[in-house]
Amino acid sequence: MGTVNSSNDEWIELKNITGSAINLEGWQIQDKNQDVKVRLDKDGVIAAQGLFILERTDDTTLPATTADFLYKVALNNEDEALYLFDPSCKLRDIAQANPKWQAGSAL
Repeated sequence: MGTVNSSNDEWIELKNITGSAINLEGWQIQDKNQDVKVRLDKDGVIAAQGLFILERTDDTTLPATTADFLYKVALNNEDEALYLFDPSCKLRDIAQANPKWQAGSAL
């Protein structure tokens, strides 16, 4: 839902809960209405037990963290969902705002 600086300061964290690195080439994130479609590129790798940070628009949302990937489109604050698909289009994870995201608040 953004930060105190800007509601545009959105980010997504992908967590690798396995003991091996995951190459994200060809992975996709889509929202509930398929308005948001993020296709991850060949440079994306999540280390074992690591995080992969996607920031909206620029790399200033999380000043102490360097974004791994930038995306451009806004997420809805309510009644939203994000779907993570692997390169074979197999659904791997879902995050839902039902009715709102679990953390953050619209300012």
